[in-house]
Amino acid sequence: MSFKHVVEPAKLGAARVAGQAAARYLHLDPAYWIERAALAGVRFELVRSGFVTNCLEADFETAVFLEGWMDATPGAMDAVTALLRRRTSMPH
Repeated sequence: MSFKHVVEPAKLGAARVAGQAAARYLHLDPAYWIERAALAGVRFELVRSGFVTNCLEADFETAVFLEGWMDATPGAMDAVTALLRRRTSMPH
């Protein structure tokens, strides 16, 4: 069985590199990052050591860009995790 890529691997690689480059020039604000990821269709699940993302229904190219941006920004993962935890513990 052969699989057809939903998004070209080269486009995903370029999106990741662009996200990493963005980290050099743009401070990652956790609230903005979460908003952009949610608008792209990314869903979050908190786990004991942080969070995981579900990108099944997401714009995967945008999700990969955002992941690259976060990965290249020191402390960003912890900041996003902390904000997600605060939002989860807020009364609704």
